Amino acid sequence: ALAAAVSHHVALLHLSQEEYEEAQTFASRSLRLREKIDDLSGISYGLALLETCSKKLEDFDNALVHGTRRIELAMQMKDEEAQIEAMADLAHTQATIGNFAAAKDLYEKSLDLSVELEDLSGQLVARWGLADLAEIAEDYETAMLQLSDCLHSFLNVGLPTPIAVRQRIEDLTNFNSTGSEEKSKK
Repeated sequence: ALAAAVSHHVALLHLSQEEYEEAQTFASRSLRLREKIDDLSGISYGLALLETCSKKLEDFDNALVHGTRRIELAMQMKDEEAQIEAMADLAHTQATIGNFAAAKDLYEKSLDLSVELEDLSGQLVARWGLADLAEIAEDYETAMLQLSDCLHSFLNVGLPTPIAVRQRIEDLTNFNSTGSEEKSKK
């Protein structure tokens, strides 16, 4: 277990230095060691790291494999927080390669579970991703609704809304008002 943890840590160090192939090598070594001892949590962390490395290397087929396996493992472990994170990560990968319907489905599942568990960070990630997808489709109203719902999730529990959410709402508002002005001039 110690060797697996050390390999995982070395992989993270390589990742932080943008040495993605080296990170992938050490993450794979760590994963193999964790699989030998049936360390399910460690396997989950390893799959997350391998998914990240694969995305950085633009190896999206392997990123999809690692992400899918990670969701399956989280479901097997009945770890709902891990499911939320794994679904959002896989949704991002799907969106990156243009599989927007699959990405939307995964973000919505992640959001539903996040709302059920009152997991604000999960809601933030899922709503942010859904807003991204809406903007890609030029559906700015839906994007604004997702961001507004995110803002209200934080307000409802008395926490400050992350600055990035407030800034994005402001930017989208400005973009929409600029677009409306241009349409009225025509």
